[in-house]
Amino acid sequence: MLEHRPLLTTNAIEERKMAYSKAKLASAKIQPLTHERLLELLHYSPETGEWLRRKTKGKQIVGSVAGYIHKGYRQGYRKICIDGQIYRSHKLAIFYMTGDWPKVIVDHENCIPSDDRYENLREATISQNNANKKISKRNTSGIKGVYWHKHDKRWCVKITVAKKQIWIGSFLEKEKAAEAYAEAAERYFGEFARCSL
Repeated sequence: MLEHRPLLTTNAIEERKMAYSKAKLASAKIQPLTHERLLELLHYSPETGEWLRRKTKGKQIVGSVAGYIHKGYRQGYRKICIDGQIYRSHKLAIFYMTGDWPKVIVDHENCIPSDDRYENLREATISQNNANKKISKRNTSGIKGVYWHKHDKRWCVKITVAKKQIWIGSFLEKEKAAEAYAEAAERYFGEFARCSL
């Protein structure tokens, strides 16, 4: 008989990830990156989002741009290797500027993953980050959260909040459906709402 396990909350998942990361660091004898070490090795420009090296190490010379743009899954994000560990530069930017690692996801306000200007970065929940995503390539209406119901011949609106779909309504006019989604997105996500209007 299969054992049923309760679903994990976002906090429980994050706690497990942190515990796993700490165990991985301990087993590899790698010291966690400190704020002082980051400042010693790299310079971050909050205006441009650019990372420059402060020390020469091998082929990486002082003043050269640090990191690379990741290709493949989750492409477009800049990654930087520091003391044998790879970090996402947008998380490093928050750490560099505040001295604290981000406690949740770091969202790029303009949806450009390589744009690490400090004004473009903000901490967000998973739900807020998903709300700020661009419209899906699979969307056929051209409007986020809106789809055509063939049987009813109406434009239907749904919004996903914390992994749950919420029915907003159905409309004869596509513009009314778009307005309904925009209002719901603003209500549920505030500044993180990204609509097609």
